[in-house]
Amino acid sequence: GRSLGAAVTTELASNGLVELHQQQEQQPLAIVLISALASVARVLHPAIEKTPSFDMLCAIDKLHLVSRPVLFVHGENDDMIP
Repeated sequence: GRSLGAAVTTELASNGLVELHQQQEQQPLAIVLISALASVARVLHPAIEKTPSFDMLCAIDKLHLVSRPVLFVHGENDDMIP
């Protein structure tokens, strides 16, 4: 997943939907997150330390639930997603 799509990819991987969808096909070996955002609320308000409950696309709080290896790709000069 890339940018906002990385949050969706993390959501799918954290709740087993990737494995459920792939039962008949080859299982994914890993997920790749490119320019991933931690959460929408944290991007809009960087001083937030805890993700608000209304933030539905919060990758940072769900990564520990992902059972596959995760590769993060992110540039140092990204002004949009710190």
